[in-house]
Amino acid sequence: MRTVRRVIVVLLLAAAVTVRAGQWEDLRHRPGNDDVFVMIDSSRSMSAGGSLVTAKVFVQDLLARYPKDGDRVVVMTFDSEAHVRGVIDIAHRPRDVEVLGEMIDAIDVRRVIRYSGSWPDLTESKTGPWKGGSAFSDYCEMWRLAGRVLQTYGDPSHRQMLLLFTNASSVRPDYRACDDPRPPAAIVTALRQNRLRLGLFTPSAAGLPPPLRRLTDRPSVAVDSLKIIELHADRRRVDAVPELLGLLSARVDLIGPEKERFTVSGDGDVRMGLTVVNRSAVPRRIEVRAATLQLDEASSSLPLTVTPSVVTLDPGDSVLLTVARDGVIRKPGTYRGRIVFRFADGDRFHPSILPFEAKKEAWIEHLGMEGTRSVSITVVVGFAICACAVVTSLIVWFVMEKRCTCGRARSWRPLRVRRGRPS
Repeated sequence: MRTVRRVIVVLLLAAAVTVRAGQWEDLRHRPGNDDVFVMIDSSRSMSAGGSLVTAKVFVQDLLARYPKDGDRVVVMTFDSEAHVRGVIDIAHRPRDVEVLGEMIDAIDVRRVIRYSGSWPDLTESKTGPWKGGSAFSDYCEMWRLAGRVLQTYGDPSHRQMLLLFTNASSVRPDYRACDDPRPPAAIVTALRQNRLRLGLFTPSAAGLPPPLRRLTDRPSVAVDSLKIIELHADRRRVDAVPELLGLLSARVDLIGPEKERFTVSGDGDVRMGLTVVNRSAVPRRIEVRAATLQLDEASSSLPLTVTPSVVTLDPGDSVLLTVARDGVIRKPGTYRGRIVFRFADGDRFHPSILPFEAKKEAWIEHLGMEGTRSVSITVVVGFAICACAVVTSLIVWFVMEKRCTCGRARSWRPLRVRRGRPS
């Protein structure tokens, strides 16, 4: 009986691993348009109980699975101060993932630093009255750096995700005031508008400090934009994977044609079909309030029509959107720019800014490949008919001329002129 139970447990574990592998595989089919911001608490409180080691291994595993070419990963740490450890644009996945793994592995708890003087003019001293370095976890500095990095390195056409690993303690150093350790308004707005996903990794969800607890209690935050994931040394890391996958999959993707080229008719009408896919675990309603075309060589934006403008998608569903406008491009040539979508509050798909490239061809080019073949066949047939007519005319002329020369023989010798007067 025990053997049967063991076999059942092994089969269930294998099935769970297979499901998770399938979920990771599904995420690989997403567009490469994610900005992943990782913020790790490196204060000395994280070294107790192996919290920092657990967080580092978890992040290394995530960054080995999730990023794909086109993504951007920014690694940050904070204790009494906050620092950017590295910014990696994923261009060659095997190489860049290895660099990220080494970057995470190099994170360690700093020593406690003593300062003398007054903020911001501090001088490191062995017996200074102020403690810094790994002595505290200053949320004010952490949010300040996170907000600035999101603004600086966040691509507006990408989907942003912030992963915060902390032991849920928030203590500021005595030399620097921290009046409001809550997230900045820009981050809260991005969560409400579904432009940002936030994952809080902490040893205990019940022990969140007031700044984070107030954030999670906000009813205006999108339903799947914020997740609290318990991560500690006693809990297996694989147990947190389903919650992480739920956060990673909380997205609605816009998928365009392979080359993302818009078709242009002979009259200059622009038209393109786009697919919207709901990869999240909850139904999503998307209302596109406006779409504009911004050409590089034009100073003004052109409004576009999106049909349908309101869609409701169950998990896993997809729908085809048509973006069009009549008479946009008049002159032949290549046009580049961007399509910018604007949504109702809380509604969004990504990318919300789509690169635009279209070519207005001359009338003979606009016929396309099939038209070109038809024109070529017509020209060849016409040329053949003309050639046959010319050859037939030459033959008729030759026959007529030959018939004339085959009649009574004529002498072509000149007549002799007699000398003297004629009689």
